[in-house]
Amino acid sequence: MKSTLKQILDRQGILVLDGSMGTALENLGADLNNKLWTARVLADRPELVKEVHIQYFRAGADAALPAVTSLFAGPYGNGVQPRTGRSLITRAVQVFLDARQEWWDAEGKQAGRSWPLCLASAGPYGAYLADGSEYKGHYGVSADTLRDFHRRRAELLWQAGADVLLFETEPSLMEAEVE
Repeated sequence: MKSTLKQILDRQGILVLDGSMGTALENLGADLNNKLWTARVLADRPELVKEVHIQYFRAGADAALPAVTSLFAGPYGNGVQPRTGRSLITRAVQVFLDARQEWWDAEGKQAGRSWPLCLASAGPYGAYLADGSEYKGHYGVSADTLRDFHRRRAELLWQAGADVLLFETEPSLMEAEVE
């Protein structure tokens, strides 16, 4: 049942990824005009996030990213208490896993599709600061701070059941080196 990246590529020659979570949520009527963006929908209406994942699987996605998780993980990221942030990181993966299983049982297995991979994305430290610093990488923090920040998120994503961890859009060499 489960697939690895290598198995999918060997079988198909390509890996089809999902698309924009934000646009798809807006198409389902979600309001993203808030500081937490898609994470607000994850917190308040996770069923919409689940539906987006299912729609992408139906459209042929072999892998997808859980809803935005880079907004949380440190002290009061975007005004969110640390415990709530950790819970939302875990929820993002769980909603993905639930969507994958529902789609697999209803359509994917019978159609002979690959078991979609959960590509849990951990964006830059600046994304959680929400001050624009994710574009330049000038955070004014130590390597230890960055290492602890990324380690905790990676642990949460992995323990929640992600198949692959992605570290993306790192604008700082120091940040990339500590991951």
